[in-house]
Amino acid sequence: MNLRQYIDALCARVLLEVDNLTRLDQAVGDGDFGTNIERGVLAIRALLSRLPHSLANRDLLLEAAKALNAAGCGTSGTLLSFGMMSGALRGESVTSFCESALNRIKAAGKAQLGEKTLVDALGPAVDVLRRGGNLAQAALAAAAGATKTKEMLGTKGRSFYSQSRAAGIEDPGAYLIAALFDEAARQQAGVLP
Repeated sequence: MNLRQYIDALCARVLLEVDNLTRLDQAVGDGDFGTNIERGVLAIRALLSRLPHSLANRDLLLEAAKALNAAGCGTSGTLLSFGMMSGALRGESVTSFCESALNRIKAAGKAQLGEKTLVDALGPAVDVLRRGGNLAQAALAAAAGATKTKEMLGTKGRSFYSQSRAAGIEDPGAYLIAALFDEAARQQAGVLP
């Protein structure tokens, strides 16, 4: 499987998760997260069909990140696109890609662990990869981190403004990250830069 097929598989997983993302966001936010992310992955899939197959992996990732950002996917979509761009520019392995993405997302979103954001799933997954773990182990860490957000009080975005409503609800962004790592582990492609 090449990177283009790998990205398409991740997009397909997001499309399967749209209803779950919407349900979670209706509980903690304004309910548009699933629709926003769906729009982004459809833009990425459309882009994949137009790009030349000779495009380098780095450039493919950069173009996918730009498509996600241009699709108007809300704050989370923008942060994910920033993370993808940073990972594409600085990542030479799955670990360095994910680590660079995490650092960029944390900086842009001014988010840290424990604030009920996607960082709460991405951070633990990156820690596993840094310690030499594989994607399956990173996926388990991301899932555990996402589940842990149920216990957190939101300090960023919509979950901050709806803390009482968001109590006991998993953060939609963290859920998305866990789903992406789960799909990455399933694919076991090992083709990210």
